[in-house]
Amino acid sequence: MTATNTERVTVTRELPGIGTLEFTQTEKRREYWLLPAGNTRRSRMPSVTGILRDTWPKPQLLDWYAREGANAPAVLANASARGKAVHLFIETFLTTGEMLDFDAFPPDFRGYLTGAARFLWEFDPRPMPGGVERLVCHPELRYAGRLDLIALIEGAVTLVDFKSNPKGAIYKEAHVQSVAYMNADHRCGGEPIDRVLLVGIAEDGSLNPVEGNLNEAKKVWGSVLDFYAQLGRLDKALAA
Repeated sequence: MTATNTERVTVTRELPGIGTLEFTQTEKRREYWLLPAGNTRRSRMPSVTGILRDTWPKPQLLDWYAREGANAPAVLANASARGKAVHLFIETFLTTGEMLDFDAFPPDFRGYLTGAARFLWEFDPRPMPGGVERLVCHPELRYAGRLDLIALIEGAVTLVDFKSNPKGAIYKEAHVQSVAYMNADHRCGGEPIDRVLLVGIAEDGSLNPVEGNLNEAKKVWGSVLDFYAQLGRLDKALAA
């Protein structure tokens, strides 16, 4: 068994005053379910990434699919496995102190894992209690997610989101995604966040740390949620 094994994973978190939040992941699906406090019936919560995927315009993605053609599914699967590997590497070190062997991963992930190790060395994050891969949700706004890390970095409580891609690029939606996580974490009783740090990890092992633009991203996330709700109402109307 390697560190990138894709078996079923289930994680739960008890949220005082809210209920039980459950995250389930398989090779093909990621789902969030909330069982409200005092209730016996749970409901599925849309994920932050799912909401952004359904609402965020990506004209460049069509060009990418045209270039990749039949190779697109394999490229996407490799990118997903790569992201999981980077997160597993960082999570394992921060929760157990163990530095996973690069040989436990596919050879083409080595540069990204080097970047992950460089982040741990250079930024020296000190995780807040339960701050690694933390489950969060916003029961009123109806969304959930699993943020990467909340840690003390240079004395500031920092929400960190990792993005692994060939150039270590940070795209606009990453700023919006981090705001969604921050708002949900606050609703779940999390500690006040001082800053957001988006960390691009490139294929050559280099890092691209970018400060989150919170003010503008908050406005955009509100608009995204409104649009997502409108799409849902349209779906129901059409189904009727």
